[in-house]
Amino acid sequence: MVIDGSELAVLGGVLALAGGLCGSSIGIGYAASAGTAVLAEDPKQFRNVLVLASLPMTQTFYGLITMMMILLNYAPIAIGNPPLGLKILGAGIMVMFAEFFSAT
Repeated sequence: MVIDGSELAVLGGVLALAGGLCGSSIGIGYAASAGTAVLAEDPKQFRNVLVLASLPMTQTFYGLITMMMILLNYAPIAIGNPPLGLKILGAGIMVMFAEFFSAT
């Protein structure tokens, strides 16, 4: 079984998106749990709590942008080039860890 470079590149893009999704969901959970404590004391702060609880969602958008860049720009040129696919996979893994740990 031979793994093509474009398959590795696609895997890197998917991992970048997965890191953003996991990191933002954990970050939203932390922010929302803190927000419920604030709302219990002062319900007028709903708008501020809503904005602050939605900020970790930006990690998902960064992961989506990275995945789209890899799929549209780099995966087509990695066809038949496994070393390039490994480089793109490595970049996707780095983005995954950066997004996961920046939102948590």
